[in-house]
Amino acid sequence: MTISLDNITRNYGDEDAELLFTHTNGSKLKILLHSERPVRVFLITKGQVPTSIVQFRKAFPMDLIVVPTLGPFEEREAYLEDKTVQSTVNTRIAHRHFRNH
Repeated sequence: MTISLDNITRNYGDEDAELLFTHTNGSKLKILLHSERPVRVFLITKGQVPTSIVQFRKAFPMDLIVVPTLGPFEEREAYLEDKTVQSTVNTRIAHRHFRNH
């Protein structure tokens, strides 16, 4: 499954969207997203640069589970009245009103 990065927020500029995760051991995982470039992932650690999955898990020991939305976001979403948005908050179509939230 591919995920469109066309609508990720970059403050209306050309910079990458950045996700930064800091582990309690001080290691950091940095993810850079841009619709026109490949996704880039960096591990920032005080220790040795990992060269295997085992070493990576030792440097950044966490289990990550990504739960996708139940449906894709609308590429172009019309503004809705607050009452309409509130009535769909906990329904199967809530993802269609994401930007209105």
